[in-house]
Formats: sequence, C-alpha cells, structure tokens
Amino acid sequence: MSNKNGQKSGLASPSTPKSTKRNLSSSSLSPLLNDKNPKKFVSTNRFAVLASEEDNLIEPDVMGNASNAIEESIIPTQHDNSRAPPFYVQDIKNVFAFKNTLIQLTGQNGFTCKSLPSFLIVHPQGRENFSTIAKHLMETDACFHTFMPSIYRPYKIVIRNLHHSTLISDISDALDELGHFISCVINISKNGHPLPLFFVDLKRNTNNKEVLSLSSILHTKIKVELPYRTKSGPPQCKNCQSYGHTAKYCHRPPRCIKCGKGHFSDTCTKDKSSLATCALCSGDHTSNYKGCPKYKALLKHRKVTPLVRRNPNTVLTSNILKPSPLPPKASYASVANPNNNPLLNNSTNDYIFSKFISDLSSLINPLISLLTAVLQKQSIP
Repeated sequence: MSNKNGQKSGLASPSTPKSTKRNLSSSSLSPLLNDKNPKKFVSTNRFAVLASEEDNLIEPDVMGNASNAIEESIIPTQHDNSRAPPFYVQDIKNVFAFKNTLIQLTGQNGFTCKSLPSFLIVHPQGRENFSTIAKHLMETDACFHTFMPSIYRPYKIVIRNLHHSTLISDISDALDELGHFISCVINISKNGHPLPLFFVDLKRNTNNKEVLSLSSILHTKIKVELPYRTKSGPPQCKNCQSYGHTAKYCHRPPRCIKCGKGHFSDTCTKDKSSLATCALCSGDHTSNYKGCPKYKALLKHRKVTPLVRRNPNTVLTSNILKPSPLPPKASYASVANPNNNPLLNNSTNDYIFSKFISDLSSLINPLISLLTAVLQKQSIP
C-alpha cells in the first residue's frame, strides 16, 4: 500500500479480486432525453468510408473520395470466386491496345468486354482482377465509374421496440456477444422526438440472417426486421450528374449541378438570379430536376416497383393454403325428398312437358279440321 505522499507502507494489503465490470468510455454517458440530434455510433474500421451508399449534394473532394473508395476495394484472395462489379469506361480510342494491357495484368481469362455506344463495359472475373483493373484505371487517369463490391455493402436491419435512451455502446456490445459485428447504429427521431427505433449496419458475415430471429436483447422484447425501401428512380451521381451510379465510385470529370460546367458544384460562381443550366439536357433547370427530359426518358425504360424487405421468418397469412370445406353428408330424408332430388325433378318436368304437348295437340286438331271444312265450302261454286 502507499500513503497519500506516495510512500509505500510496511503493511501488506490482502489481494482483492479484479473487477470484471466493463469500463465505460466518455462517449457512453447517457444522452439527454430532449437531445434532438440522433445518436450515432461508428466503429473504427477500414471500411468506414464504404458504409454509406449516398453522398452529400456538394462534395469538394469527390475525386479524392472516389479514389480512396476504389483503393479500399481490395478483396482478399479467398473471396476471389465471388462476383465483382463491372467498370464502365469512356473515351477508349484504341480498344485493342486497352485489352492487351488488361490481358498482361490479369491474364487471358481475367475479364470480358462489351461495347455500348457510350461505354466499354469491362467485367472482371473475380475480386482480385477487380482490384487490379481498378488500380490500372486510376493510375492512367481513365474516365470510368464502377460500383461498391457486395462484400463491402453493410447488412442493414431495423430494431423495433427498444427504448430510445438505450446506450449505443450497450446495443453494440450485446450484438457483438452474439457474433454480429456493428459498423453503425442510429436512433431514429421524428419531429425532434426520438422513437424506439434503431437502424443498424452489420458487417458482412455468413451469420447475418441469424440476427432476424432475435426476440430480445438487453432484457427487452424486440423485433428485428429488414428495412423497407421504396426506390422512385435510378440513383444520380453528385459528381458527374449522370444517372445509374453514385459519386463514391465515380472517376469521371465533375459537372456542376447548377450551371452544368466542368467544375465542382461548391465552387460555382453563378449568380442566383441567373437561370440554371442542366448538365444532361442543357435546359433551364438544375441537373437534379425530376422533370428533366433525360430523367423522364429513363423512367419509361425502367420498371419502378417498391422494394419491400421483410423478416423472412414472418409468414404472411395470405400465403397459407386453407383447406376447402367438405360438403355436409346428405341424409336419407333429404335424398328421398323430391324437391332435393334432381333426378325426380327432371322426371316431373318431362311429364309436365309431355302433358302440355298432348293438350295442345288436342286443341289444334279440331281447329285444323274446321279450317279445312271452311276452305272446301268456299271452293265449291
């Protein structure tokens, strides 16, 4: 033991067991109940730059972000058999020389190409070839865009019925103990009021779907679901303003969203009183205007359907096959009743019809004979 002056005393202190209680960091303090800002927890990992598929409207360093994102997309060789996203390359003047360069880097079977009027689509075979081609395109300052590899896309879930004041660190620790590694947790609020609703991003793993079967964590009954998403149209890149990809993986020259010229949107010096110019159709509107003819033309060729993602463990009642009810057993009295017996009813109808025919013939025959006699009298002079 030591006294207050830092000197050791001669008394031997008994050994005390070490506390197993977890030390909470300064960020784990309970937030205020009236805090309007959503609580967010982000772990330190090398894939943090890829956690979000959306970008801000104005990004001053989009090209740098795209380079970093593509450089981070280096997949280990054990995942080489998985499918890799394609590259859409523009301004290829000599496709023969371009393909020969890629063959030297990846081998004869490292990629396949497809030519379109505006792009040369390069499909790499495997993740390793994807990384090799991406490095080459960036080193040669090629004009291209690609997409996030599926292995880096987070597995998004929604946790319901969990109190909004629950610490983010507690949620992360509870899921970590179950083998689910967290990259982002956000508490959702509406009109400044926090809701018992959390959006959670999990790192890709083989056991991601097991989290949907969780019914309780932190002594609370919860419900885990996949998020509901409704896509109203194709995504728009905030770097080149084109549709079909995002700025995170765009390595094309920038175009302003306001004036349509070749610079970043935040550096635009256009006067607010002057009309905007679309970078896609040169119309007098911004490039993200949903009434743009280019955007409407894309929607005509694109079937837009809401994407509903639900918990696969939940069985819809409409999909359950219900057995058809069996007809009641007929009794002897009901069968013997002529009103319920179709055979008896048919014979009765036949008798009535034959009787009607005989009565009609008995009336018609005298009339015919009478008419014949009248005609004969008129014919005699």
